[in-house]
Amino acid sequence: MFYAVSALGTRHGFATSKHGQLIGWFNKEFIKTGVFKRNYGKTLRDAFEIRKQGDYDAFIEF
Repeated sequence: MFYAVSALGTRHGFATSKHGQLIGWFNKEFIKTGVFKRNYGKTLRDAFEIRKQGDYDAFIEF
């Protein structure tokens, strides 16, 4: 998901390697303006949180 939204950012002149910045930009440009439904922003945030848990927590429960 990160790379898909990152490609969207590149297409619109925005580039970052930080997940948090990318999510913030996506929400500002596409969720708050109504281009995408709010559930897309929530799904992106949830996926980021799960990735962080998988990368940094000793144990994760799915």
